[in-house]
Amino acid sequence: MWRVVTWAVGIALLVASPAAAFKRTAPGDPLKDFALSTPAGEPFRLSEHLGERATVLVFWAMWSPRSEEALGEFQALYREHRERGLQVVGVNVEHQDRDPGEAEKIGAWAAERGIAFPVVIDEDLAVFNDYGVVAVPSLALLGPDGTVRELLEGYSRMTRDGFKEEVLRALGVLPEGEAEARPEPSAPKPKGLAARYARMGEILLKRHMAARAERAFLKALKEDPDYDRAKDGLARARAVLAEEKGKGGGAPGAEAASMGTGTGSRGSAGGTVREDASAEQGRTPNPRAVRYVRMGRMLMDRERYESALGVFRKAAELDPAYREAFEGWAEALEKLGRTDEARAVRERLPDGPEGAA
Repeated sequence: MWRVVTWAVGIALLVASPAAAFKRTAPGDPLKDFALSTPAGEPFRLSEHLGERATVLVFWAMWSPRSEEALGEFQALYREHRERGLQVVGVNVEHQDRDPGEAEKIGAWAAERGIAFPVVIDEDLAVFNDYGVVAVPSLALLGPDGTVRELLEGYSRMTRDGFKEEVLRALGVLPEGEAEARPEPSAPKPKGLAARYARMGEILLKRHMAARAERAFLKALKEDPDYDRAKDGLARARAVLAEEKGKGGGAPGAEAASMGTGTGSRGSAGGTVREDASAEQGRTPNPRAVRYVRMGRMLMDRERYESALGVFRKAAELDPAYREAFEGWAEALEKLGRTDEARAVRERLPDGPEGAA
Protein backbone atom coordinates (compact mmCIF):
# COMPACT_ATOMS: atom_id res chain seq x y z
CA MET A 1 0.00 0.00 0.00
CA TRP A 2 2.72 2.46 0.97
CA ARG A 3 4.56 1.68 -2.26
CA VAL A 4 1.45 2.67 -4.22
CA VAL A 5 1.13 5.93 -2.26
CA THR A 6 4.82 6.76 -2.73
CA TRP A 7 4.56 6.08 -6.47
CA ALA A 8 1.47 8.30 -6.74
CA VAL A 9 3.24 11.17 -4.97
CA GLY A 10 6.21 10.82 -7.34
CA ILE A 11 3.94 10.92 -10.38
CA ALA A 12 2.19 14.03 -9.03
CA LEU A 13 5.52 15.79 -8.72
CA LEU A 14 6.49 14.87 -12.25
CA VAL A 15 3.29 16.21 -13.83
CA ALA A 16 3.25 19.43 -11.81
CA SER A 17 2.65 22.56 -13.85
CA PRO A 18 5.73 23.84 -15.74
CA ALA A 19 4.85 27.29 -14.37
CA ALA A 20 7.03 26.44 -11.36
CA ALA A 21 10.02 26.84 -13.68
CA PHE A 22 9.46 30.61 -13.82
CA LYS A 23 10.62 31.71 -10.39
CA ARG A 24 8.93 35.13 -10.45
CA THR A 25 5.99 34.63 -12.80
CA ALA A 26 2.82 32.53 -12.55
CA PRO A 27 -0.41 32.13 -14.56
CA GLY A 28 -2.82 34.94 -13.67
CA ASP A 29 -0.08 37.53 -13.13
CA PRO A 30 -0.72 40.90 -14.82
CA LEU A 31 1.37 42.12 -17.73
CA LYS A 32 5.08 42.46 -17.03
CA ASP A 33 5.86 45.19 -19.51
CA PHE A 34 9.35 45.81 -20.84
CA ALA A 35 11.14 48.13 -23.24
CA LEU A 36 14.01 46.64 -25.26
CA SER A 37 15.58 47.18 -28.66
CA THR A 38 15.57 45.15 -31.85
CA PRO A 39 18.89 44.02 -33.40
CA ALA A 40 18.61 47.09 -35.66
CA GLY A 41 18.42 49.36 -32.60
CA GLU A 42 14.73 50.20 -32.92
CA PRO A 43 12.84 50.63 -29.61
CA PHE A 44 10.23 48.02 -28.74
CA ARG A 45 7.73 48.13 -25.87
CA LEU A 46 5.77 44.94 -25.24
CA SER A 47 2.53 46.67 -24.22
CA GLU A 48 2.43 48.43 -27.60
CA HIS A 49 2.76 45.19 -29.58
CA LEU A 50 0.43 42.73 -27.83
CA GLY A 51 -1.56 40.41 -30.07
CA GLU A 52 -5.28 40.99 -30.35
CA ARG A 53 -5.99 37.56 -28.84
CA ALA A 54 -2.66 36.10 -27.69
CA THR A 55 1.05 36.86 -27.44
CA VAL A 56 3.81 34.27 -27.05
CA LEU A 57 7.17 35.30 -25.59
CA VAL A 58 10.03 33.01 -26.57
CA PHE A 59 13.17 33.41 -24.42
CA TRP A 60 15.95 32.08 -26.66
CA ALA A 61 19.67 32.09 -27.44
CA MET A 62 21.74 31.23 -30.51
CA TRP A 63 23.78 28.67 -28.54
CA SER A 64 20.65 26.71 -27.58
CA PRO A 65 19.67 23.99 -30.12
CA ARG A 66 16.13 23.77 -28.77
CA SER A 67 15.76 27.54 -29.21
CA GLU A 68 16.14 27.17 -32.96
CA GLU A 69 13.49 24.44 -32.92
CA ALA A 70 11.08 26.55 -30.84
CA LEU A 71 11.54 29.66 -32.98
CA GLY A 72 10.97 27.67 -36.16
CA GLU A 73 7.77 26.05 -34.92
CA PHE A 74 6.33 29.31 -33.60
CA GLN A 75 7.27 31.08 -36.81
CA ALA A 76 5.02 28.53 -38.56
CA LEU A 77 2.21 29.19 -36.03
CA TYR A 78 2.68 32.95 -36.41
CA ARG A 79 2.48 32.74 -40.20
CA GLU A 80 -0.67 30.61 -40.01
CA HIS A 81 -2.52 32.47 -37.23
CA ARG A 82 -1.34 36.09 -37.07
CA GLU A 83 -4.53 37.16 -38.88
CA ARG A 84 -6.42 35.62 -35.97
CA GLY A 85 -4.62 37.91 -33.52
CA LEU A 86 -1.46 35.96 -32.64
CA GLN A 87 1.73 37.86 -31.83
CA VAL A 88 5.08 36.20 -31.15
CA VAL A 89 8.06 38.03 -29.65
CA GLY A 90 11.52 36.44 -29.55
CA VAL A 91 13.48 37.72 -26.51
CA ASN A 92 17.16 36.98 -27.02
CA VAL A 93 18.96 36.19 -23.75
CA GLU A 94 22.37 35.31 -25.19
CA HIS A 95 24.40 36.45 -22.18
CA GLN A 96 24.89 39.50 -20.01
CA ASP A 97 28.06 40.90 -21.57
CA ARG A 98 27.96 41.41 -25.31
CA ASP A 99 30.64 41.88 -27.94
CA PRO A 100 30.53 44.83 -30.34
CA GLY A 101 28.51 43.87 -33.37
CA GLU A 102 26.70 41.02 -31.63
CA ALA A 103 23.29 42.63 -32.18
CA GLU A 104 23.88 42.45 -35.92
CA LYS A 105 24.83 38.77 -35.61
CA ILE A 106 21.61 38.04 -33.72
CA GLY A 107 19.57 39.84 -36.37
CA ALA A 108 21.32 37.98 -39.18
CA TRP A 109 20.87 34.63 -37.39
CA ALA A 110 17.12 35.22 -37.07
CA ALA A 111 16.79 36.47 -40.65
CA GLU A 112 18.60 33.43 -42.06
CA ARG A 113 15.96 31.24 -40.40
CA GLY A 114 13.07 33.25 -41.76
CA ILE A 115 11.90 34.67 -38.44
CA ALA A 116 9.28 37.30 -39.34
CA PHE A 117 7.94 38.15 -35.88
CA PRO A 118 9.66 40.79 -33.69
CA VAL A 119 13.01 39.87 -32.15
CA VAL A 120 14.40 41.96 -29.28
CA ILE A 121 17.60 41.75 -27.23
CA ASP A 122 17.61 41.56 -23.43
CA GLU A 123 21.10 43.01 -23.15
CA ASP A 124 21.49 43.02 -19.36
CA LEU A 125 19.09 40.06 -18.80
CA ALA A 126 16.77 42.34 -16.81
CA VAL A 127 13.64 40.87 -18.42
CA PHE A 128 15.02 37.34 -18.07
CA ASN A 129 15.46 37.93 -14.33
CA ASP A 130 12.17 39.82 -13.91
CA TYR A 131 10.24 36.86 -15.30
CA GLY A 132 12.43 34.42 -13.35
CA VAL A 133 13.32 32.29 -16.36
CA VAL A 134 15.44 29.23 -15.53
CA ALA A 135 15.84 27.24 -18.76
CA VAL A 136 16.51 28.34 -22.33
CA PRO A 137 14.33 28.21 -24.31
CA SER A 138 11.26 28.98 -22.21
CA LEU A 139 7.92 30.38 -23.36
CA ALA A 140 5.12 32.49 -21.89
CA LEU A 141 1.60 32.78 -23.28
CA LEU A 142 -0.10 36.13 -22.59
CA GLY A 143 -3.74 37.09 -23.03
CA PRO A 144 -4.99 40.17 -24.93
CA ASP A 145 -4.24 42.47 -21.96
CA GLY A 146 -0.90 40.83 -21.21
CA THR A 147 -2.15 38.64 -18.36
CA VAL A 148 -0.03 35.50 -18.07
CA ARG A 149 -2.04 32.51 -19.24
CA GLU A 150 0.50 29.66 -19.52
CA LEU A 151 4.24 29.07 -19.02
CA LEU A 152 6.59 26.47 -20.49
CA GLU A 153 10.07 25.66 -19.23
CA GLY A 154 12.42 24.28 -21.86
CA TYR A 155 10.97 22.81 -25.03
CA SER A 156 10.74 19.09 -24.41
CA ARG A 157 8.62 16.75 -26.50
CA MET A 158 6.61 15.89 -23.39
CA THR A 159 5.31 19.39 -22.71
CA ARG A 160 5.44 21.55 -25.83
CA ASP A 161 2.33 20.07 -27.50
CA GLY A 162 0.21 20.99 -24.48
CA PHE A 163 1.52 24.55 -24.62
CA LYS A 164 0.70 24.82 -28.33
CA GLU A 165 -2.82 23.61 -27.59
CA GLU A 166 -3.21 26.43 -25.07
CA VAL A 167 -2.13 28.91 -27.76
CA LEU A 168 -4.73 27.49 -30.16
CA ARG A 169 -7.41 27.71 -27.45
CA ALA A 170 -6.52 31.34 -26.80
CA LEU A 171 -6.98 32.01 -30.53
CA GLY A 172 -10.32 30.20 -30.61
CA VAL A 173 -8.98 27.59 -33.03
CA LEU A 174 -9.34 24.81 -30.49
CA PRO A 175 -12.41 24.77 -28.20
CA GLU A 176 -11.79 24.77 -24.44
CA GLY A 177 -11.27 21.26 -23.11
CA GLU A 178 -10.61 19.75 -26.54
CA ALA A 179 -7.18 18.36 -27.39
CA GLU A 180 -5.67 18.76 -30.82
CA ALA A 181 -5.75 15.51 -32.78
CA ARG A 182 -2.25 14.21 -33.39
CA PRO A 183 -0.65 10.79 -33.79
CA GLU A 184 0.72 9.11 -30.71
CA PRO A 185 4.50 9.53 -30.53
CA SER A 186 6.44 6.34 -31.09
CA ALA A 187 9.38 7.12 -28.86
CA PRO A 188 11.74 4.18 -28.29
CA LYS A 189 11.67 2.63 -24.86
CA PRO A 190 14.64 3.89 -22.78
CA LYS A 191 17.31 1.34 -21.96
CA GLY A 192 18.08 -0.11 -18.55
CA LEU A 193 17.26 2.14 -15.61
CA ALA A 194 17.44 5.35 -17.64
CA ALA A 195 13.76 6.25 -17.15
CA ARG A 196 13.95 5.69 -13.38
CA TYR A 197 17.05 7.90 -13.00
CA ALA A 198 15.51 10.60 -15.21
CA ARG A 199 12.34 10.63 -13.09
CA MET A 200 14.50 10.91 -9.98
CA GLY A 201 16.35 13.87 -11.53
CA GLU A 202 13.10 15.67 -12.36
CA ILE A 203 11.83 15.23 -8.82
CA LEU A 204 15.12 16.57 -7.42
CA LEU A 205 14.93 19.59 -9.74
CA LYS A 206 11.42 20.40 -8.50
CA ARG A 207 12.80 20.23 -4.96
CA HIS A 208 15.53 22.76 -5.91
CA MET A 209 18.32 20.17 -5.56
CA ALA A 210 19.99 20.84 -8.91
CA ALA A 211 23.38 19.30 -8.18
CA ARG A 212 21.85 15.99 -7.11
CA ALA A 213 19.52 16.17 -10.11
CA GLU A 214 22.52 16.57 -12.41
CA ARG A 215 24.00 13.39 -10.98
CA ALA A 216 20.74 11.49 -11.53
CA PHE A 217 20.50 12.62 -15.16
CA LEU A 218 24.12 11.59 -15.77
CA LYS A 219 23.29 8.12 -14.44
CA ALA A 220 20.32 8.00 -16.81
CA LEU A 221 22.57 8.89 -19.75
CA LYS A 222 25.07 6.23 -18.71
CA GLU A 223 22.22 3.72 -19.03
CA ASP A 224 20.98 5.19 -22.33
CA PRO A 225 23.14 7.88 -24.00
CA ASP A 226 20.36 8.65 -26.53
CA TYR A 227 17.59 9.29 -23.97
CA ASP A 228 16.28 12.77 -24.84
CA ARG A 229 14.41 13.16 -21.57
CA ALA A 230 17.67 12.77 -19.64
CA LYS A 231 19.53 15.12 -22.01
CA ASP A 232 16.88 17.80 -21.51
CA GLY A 233 16.97 17.31 -17.74
CA LEU A 234 20.75 17.53 -17.63
CA ALA A 235 20.68 20.80 -19.56
CA ARG A 236 18.05 22.23 -17.16
CA ALA A 237 20.02 21.13 -14.09
CA ARG A 238 23.23 22.70 -15.39
CA ALA A 239 21.39 25.91 -16.27
CA VAL A 240 20.14 26.14 -12.68
CA LEU A 241 23.63 25.44 -11.30
CA ALA A 242 25.11 28.12 -13.56
CA GLU A 243 22.49 30.64 -12.39
CA GLU A 244 23.13 29.78 -8.73
CA LYS A 245 26.87 30.16 -9.18
CA GLY A 246 26.37 33.46 -11.01
CA LYS A 247 24.48 34.78 -8.00
CA GLY A 248 27.35 33.85 -5.71
CA GLY A 249 25.96 30.53 -4.54
CA GLY A 250 29.25 28.70 -4.19
CA ALA A 251 27.87 25.64 -2.43
CA PRO A 252 25.81 24.26 -5.34
CA GLY A 253 28.76 24.62 -7.70
CA ALA A 254 31.05 22.87 -5.27
CA GLU A 255 28.58 20.01 -4.89
CA ALA A 256 28.38 19.64 -8.66
CA ALA A 257 32.17 19.59 -8.87
CA SER A 258 32.47 16.82 -6.30
CA MET A 259 29.89 14.78 -8.20
CA GLY A 260 31.67 15.22 -11.50
CA THR A 261 35.25 14.59 -10.47
CA GLY A 262 34.85 12.32 -7.49
CA THR A 263 32.83 9.69 -9.33
CA GLY A 264 34.29 10.14 -12.80
CA SER A 265 30.78 10.61 -14.22
CA ARG A 266 30.56 11.27 -17.91
CA GLY A 267 27.90 12.85 -20.07
CA SER A 268 26.55 11.36 -23.25
CA ALA A 269 29.20 13.15 -25.28
CA GLY A 270 31.95 11.52 -23.22
CA GLY A 271 33.22 14.68 -21.54
CA THR A 272 34.04 14.44 -17.85
CA VAL A 273 31.76 16.69 -15.81
CA ARG A 274 33.75 18.94 -13.50
CA GLU A 275 33.93 22.48 -12.30
CA ASP A 276 36.63 24.65 -13.84
CA ALA A 277 40.04 23.35 -12.85
CA SER A 278 41.58 26.80 -13.10
CA ALA A 279 39.40 28.04 -10.25
CA GLU A 280 40.43 25.05 -8.13
CA GLN A 281 44.09 25.86 -8.83
CA GLY A 282 43.78 29.52 -7.84
CA ARG A 283 43.56 31.23 -11.26
CA THR A 284 40.22 32.84 -12.06
CA PRO A 285 39.39 32.50 -15.76
CA ASN A 286 37.47 35.07 -17.75
CA PRO A 287 33.83 34.81 -16.50
CA ARG A 288 32.46 35.01 -20.02
CA ALA A 289 34.80 32.24 -21.15
CA VAL A 290 33.52 30.08 -18.29
CA ARG A 291 29.93 30.63 -19.46
CA TYR A 292 30.86 29.69 -23.01
CA VAL A 293 32.54 26.49 -21.80
CA ARG A 294 29.39 25.54 -19.88
CA MET A 295 27.33 26.17 -23.01
CA GLY A 296 29.77 24.03 -24.98
CA ARG A 297 29.42 21.15 -22.56
CA MET A 298 25.64 21.26 -22.84
CA LEU A 299 25.88 21.24 -26.63
CA MET A 300 28.30 18.29 -26.50
CA ASP A 301 25.84 16.39 -24.32
CA ARG A 302 23.20 16.99 -27.02
CA GLU A 303 25.66 15.86 -29.72
CA ARG A 304 25.56 19.28 -31.38
CA TYR A 305 29.28 19.16 -32.04
CA GLU A 306 29.42 21.84 -34.75
CA SER A 307 27.69 24.36 -32.47
CA ALA A 308 29.87 23.32 -29.53
CA LEU A 309 32.97 23.86 -31.64
CA GLY A 310 32.14 27.53 -32.18
CA VAL A 311 31.32 28.05 -28.52
CA PHE A 312 34.59 26.51 -27.26
CA ARG A 313 36.58 28.50 -29.83
CA LYS A 314 34.94 31.70 -28.57
CA ALA A 315 35.87 30.78 -24.99
CA ALA A 316 39.50 30.25 -26.02
CA GLU A 317 39.55 33.63 -27.76
CA LEU A 318 38.21 35.32 -24.63
CA ASP A 319 40.79 33.63 -22.37
CA PRO A 320 43.82 32.16 -24.20
CA ALA A 321 45.10 30.72 -20.88
CA TYR A 322 41.90 28.79 -20.16
CA ARG A 323 42.81 25.15 -20.71
CA GLU A 324 39.21 23.90 -20.39
CA ALA A 325 38.25 25.91 -23.50
CA PHE A 326 41.00 24.35 -25.62
CA GLU A 327 40.20 20.85 -24.39
CA GLY A 328 36.55 21.29 -25.36
CA TRP A 329 37.59 22.76 -28.72
CA ALA A 330 39.77 19.72 -29.46
CA GLU A 331 37.13 17.24 -28.28
CA ALA A 332 34.48 18.82 -30.54
CA LEU A 333 36.84 18.55 -33.52
CA GLU A 334 37.49 14.89 -32.73
CA LYS A 335 33.75 14.17 -32.59
CA LEU A 336 33.46 15.77 -36.04
CA GLY A 337 36.25 13.52 -37.35
CA ARG A 338 38.68 16.42 -37.81
CA THR A 339 41.53 14.71 -35.98
CA ASP A 340 44.40 16.68 -37.55
CA GLU A 341 42.83 19.98 -36.46
CA ALA A 342 42.15 18.53 -33.00
CA ARG A 343 45.80 17.53 -32.69
CA ALA A 344 46.87 21.06 -33.63
CA VAL A 345 44.57 22.54 -30.97
CA ARG A 346 45.90 20.15 -28.32
CA GLU A 347 49.42 21.30 -29.16
CA ARG A 348 48.24 24.82 -28.20
CA LEU A 349 46.95 23.71 -24.78
CA PRO A 350 48.12 26.26 -22.18
CA ASP A 351 50.75 24.96 -19.77
CA GLY A 352 50.32 25.21 -16.04
CA PRO A 353 48.19 23.96 -13.18
CA GLU A 354 44.95 23.96 -15.20
CA GLY A 355 46.10 20.74 -16.79
CA ALA A 356 45.62 18.97 -13.48
CA ALA A 357 41.85 18.83 -13.96
